Amino acid sequence: MGGVAPDQPGDADVGGPGSEIAQLRQENERLRMERDIMKKSIAIFAGART
Repeated sequence: MGGVAPDQPGDADVGGPGSEIAQLRQENERLRMERDIMKKSIAIFAGART
């Protein structure tokens, strides 16, 4: 009653700044991999058109 709803930002049980940094680094690595895959696929399909 009067508390913050569980879906509100800042209400999640975060293990501390170190765990958040680890999560962000993991996400960053995944996004870099996705970017590299997209670059390679663009290069492949661009080469196939000529």
